[in-house]
Amino acid sequence: MSYEEATRKVKRLIYQTILIGVFK
Repeated sequence: MSYEEATRKVKRLIYQTILIGVFK
C-alpha cells in the first residue's frame, strides 16, 4: 500500500466518523 493510498483511507475513515457523530 502506497503512502497516498493510506492517507486517502485514513481521511475517508475520519470523514465517516465525523458524519456518524453528526447524525447520532
